Amino acid sequence: MGAVNIFNPANTIDVTDITSLNTQENERLKDVLDLFNAGVKEVRELIETTNSIAVVKCSMGKDSSVTLLMVTEAYKQSIGEKKIEKERPLLVSTVNTLGEIIAMNMFVAYCRKRLLKYGKDAGINISHEIVTPTLQDEFFVKYAGAQKFVSNSTRAGDCTIQLKLNPSENYVKKTLHGFKAGGSKYANYNVISYVGSRFSEGSRRTKNINKTNLSRDINTLISELDEVKVGAYKMQSFAPIKHWTTDEVFDLLRIAGNKPLKRIKGLAAPYIPSFLDDFGLLIELYGNGAGSKETCDISIGQTTNTACGGKSRFGCSFCTICGDKDETSISLSKLPRWGILGSENTLRVRDWLYRISTDVSLRAFHARSHDPLVMRAALQPNTAKPQVLEKMVRFASQLTIDSINHANEFKKLCEQGRELEHAGYKDIHDDKFMTPKVKRAFLEMYKESVQNPTTLNTLFGLKHAILLSFRWSIDGVGGARFRPLAIWKQIERGEGRIPYPQLNSEYEAIHGKIKLTGNTPLPEAVMFPLIANENLEHLALNPFNLMDFWTRPADHTDVFEEDFNCSVSRKADTYANIEAIVNYNYSISKSNNDCIVDYKTPEIECIKLDGKVINGLARIKLLTKGFYREIESSFFSRFDTVCIENNEPNVIEGVMNKAFSQPVKVISTVPYLQSQSLFSGYSAKSKAAEPSFNFTRRTTKVKNGKIVHGNTRLRFYSNQLNSRLHNAHAQNKTLLVPNYETHTEKFIGTHDKTHFTGDIENLQIDDAALSQWIELGGVEEALKLHNDDIVETIEKRHLRKYRTHHVRRYRGTRPAELLLERGVISVDKGYFDQLKYILKRTQIFNEMGLFRFQSMKLTEVANHSKAISMAQHRQDKTNMLKIVRQHRNAQRKAIARGFTQSIEDNATSNLNELFKQAVESVKNAVHVKNMEYFKLKFNTSDVSALDKANTSSLWLLLMFSNANTIDDIFSLIMTQQQLRTLKANPTHYIKLSKIAAHSLRMFALEIEEALGLWSDLISKLENINELTGFKSAIQAYAPLGSKTDDLLQAWRPSEQYFNEYKAHSIADIKLTEGELVEIKEQLRRIGHTSLKKMGSKMSLTDKLTILNNMIKN
Repeated sequence: MGAVNIFNPANTIDVTDITSLNTQENERLKDVLDLFNAGVKEVRELIETTNSIAVVKCSMGKDSSVTLLMVTEAYKQSIGEKKIEKERPLLVSTVNTLGEIIAMNMFVAYCRKRLLKYGKDAGINISHEIVTPTLQDEFFVKYAGAQKFVSNSTRAGDCTIQLKLNPSENYVKKTLHGFKAGGSKYANYNVISYVGSRFSEGSRRTKNINKTNLSRDINTLISELDEVKVGAYKMQSFAPIKHWTTDEVFDLLRIAGNKPLKRIKGLAAPYIPSFLDDFGLLIELYGNGAGSKETCDISIGQTTNTACGGKSRFGCSFCTICGDKDETSISLSKLPRWGILGSENTLRVRDWLYRISTDVSLRAFHARSHDPLVMRAALQPNTAKPQVLEKMVRFASQLTIDSINHANEFKKLCEQGRELEHAGYKDIHDDKFMTPKVKRAFLEMYKESVQNPTTLNTLFGLKHAILLSFRWSIDGVGGARFRPLAIWKQIERGEGRIPYPQLNSEYEAIHGKIKLTGNTPLPEAVMFPLIANENLEHLALNPFNLMDFWTRPADHTDVFEEDFNCSVSRKADTYANIEAIVNYNYSISKSNNDCIVDYKTPEIECIKLDGKVINGLARIKLLTKGFYREIESSFFSRFDTVCIENNEPNVIEGVMNKAFSQPVKVISTVPYLQSQSLFSGYSAKSKAAEPSFNFTRRTTKVKNGKIVHGNTRLRFYSNQLNSRLHNAHAQNKTLLVPNYETHTEKFIGTHDKTHFTGDIENLQIDDAALSQWIELGGVEEALKLHNDDIVETIEKRHLRKYRTHHVRRYRGTRPAELLLERGVISVDKGYFDQLKYILKRTQIFNEMGLFRFQSMKLTEVANHSKAISMAQHRQDKTNMLKIVRQHRNAQRKAIARGFTQSIEDNATSNLNELFKQAVESVKNAVHVKNMEYFKLKFNTSDVSALDKANTSSLWLLLMFSNANTIDDIFSLIMTQQQLRTLKANPTHYIKLSKIAAHSLRMFALEIEEALGLWSDLISKLENINELTGFKSAIQAYAPLGSKTDDLLQAWRPSEQYFNEYKAHSIADIKLTEGELVEIKEQLRRIGHTSLKKMGSKMSLTDKLTILNNMIKN
């Protein structure tokens, strides 16, 4: 029998041919080096051939680091061979969302210092900026500001756009704008953004192309450039490593640097010169974050993705998109080097935020919009409850203060040479699995970075607290006034700390698995009526505006009279828009490094008021009564901004010359004027008009074969009573009319962000005003308001029988008004009207008690006696729209009859309205002005007598100063199409012309009588130069009934003031008199000659037709 051999796999020994493996690795590294050199050659082709500037958005992760190495080497070689000039900029930007994982924050700071030194030594003009989002876009301002609810993977988020894309693009725009403003030759260069984007692992370029032809010709490269747009600038994007695999990227990092981790046999190092000796530290950091994901690299100009999807390995430390487990943060927090710096506490806050995103019960029913059709406020669950928002602020404050403390403690140890006593530093020092070279770099980075709290968790601060206090105030968030500021100051003092929340793993061990969609579906909005007794039928046919409810809330400043209350100003209810095209005339001289501006009267190309070109006397009056000052103010506002942003006089002069080399549009407003639409009939000829219906399609899903209705973002539409037929055929003429209604409002400081090149937001904290506010005790004043609220709501809650939801109740807009009054918060002029609307809406909702539901449960809100479900609300709207439909149907029938109606009726009515307003304006321009100047009447109106008189004079000039024919008068009250139709019917045309001519003659007589009443007095006063005679003349010659007060007797000015006052007043009165005399003569001439001119232009047929009609009548 033959022997049987029994084979046991456990006893086998793997035999590896080390020499063969080394040879394979060496060849692989050579291939990667060839790939790199081919990429460098391609970049050189682009920068040398296309005259371009390179922009590298580098997160300092593995892919963007390889791209950066490629571009810097290309610049170095091209400069060395004199193919490009050494001054050519290489722009590098790294986005810090101000919530980055600590490890990458440190590594970026570590690399930046060495990259700039490398560029200086190598003669490369490298600019590396660490860019951050604006204060308003920072995570804890956006989400703790009740503007958004925390996102997760089930909902779209726009965090990448706000936190990464916008800062990167703003940096590029600002830099390129600087080139243009400074007259740099690089202003006309192409800009190519080099990105570290790569295709999937399946696309392996090294297997698909010939080794001898790794790089491509310039035409091929240009064809691969992607066009991107950043603001007004067009750029191109190129991904030099898009075909690389992950293994190739890591292999490249192993051979990069002056002293690389891995040597290539047969080649002398360095193979890839770099700003780091080696990239072992980066590879080690990837090992610390032991996950399988990548860094968060976003390309400039990319708009397809609004969020990174949580796929970034070293992304934001508070990212909730990545799911219930952030593998990278979990791995890092287990290491003492990161745990001692607060990485676990940060992870706890992130996990808590994730749980919030899934918990419907933590949503607040917040009033921020209303349905104008039914006049009901919508309480929507789109923000977190106030107690959750407060916790966000508290946790962010604690993490920030912890980081400051960690940095200070480590700095003291370093100063004493005792850094090895620090647990994190010692953890790295004692790491047996780290090579000496990597450990040395790691310890160097750690020591440099940990002493600086900005490389740790700096998530919150004083500015965040102030801006949040402002936002909570204007948006109606429940809580004590200045609550975010009070929390920040409390944590800063070391008080009021709360334990950090549970990790998700700890939470699930107690409560079970976290459900991504939560335990209950997202509830619909709950509607509340804004009118005490709803009459839906009346509302359907008589819509009104929410702002009709508004009156300014009284506060403690109202104990002062309006004239002595500097925090309140009286404003007109209505304004007309005015714009001018201006050619500025100025010169700039330099003296002792200062810029001196010699401003001269500019050339005004044209002025438009309410969209219409203004000429003649009206134009002169607009300019001399304040618009010249507005034009000058706009110039110096721009100049001040340029000086703030630039220090060099040559740059300032260049920016100013660039800004004003072409005509500039200056926009302002004229108070006490409003547009009024005059209905002048229907035309048989239609114009384009959209159908009068709006709706938002509700989202639906098919589940198990059934249609399931989902929630849709609420969008309300105003009531549109008019049918499309009416809009298509109605003839309306817009007429400017005076409106002297006013209101008081708190002071709001403004800025014009179009004058800035940086990241200027709608709401901006003014650093100088903030410093002054703090110095003058502003923080203490704010905290007193807060503490007073706490005493009332917390300490006296039992006395007042408050329930839980009463504790965090909204306290009004005083914090916002205070910060605006002191100039701490400045508002962009373009956002000014919207902010006023938000403030008024919040004040209206607060007065109606609509902010008291934020801390209530859904059942409490839904069961409130005034609450209306969305189902009922939709049914009510349906019923109202049926009424609107009936109204439109009736309107359509009336329109059909209106086609045959004469234009005369509407025209006569509109003429009467025009001349009624004209007579009133003459009274204001003459009587009100003269009585004011001559101290005959004490003005009790909210509008000053001179403002009313000047507005009336302006209106008269706008209407009549350029009128030369009766047709010009008709053009004021009817459309050009109607005027042509009227003139086509001579009988109607002459009849209406007679009515208009009579009105013109009567109005001219009104002007003459008004001026005549004062003529004797004015002629006497022109020759009087002393006060007694001035008073005596007024007493003797003033029109009967004009003297109603004893104001004149009590007036005792100094001699100098009297002479100046008398000269100015008489000159102004004579100016108005001259304007009105010219209007009078013009209108009288039209009234007397219009019919004669009309007859001379008529054909014989038209004359016979008119004669025939006269005989019949």
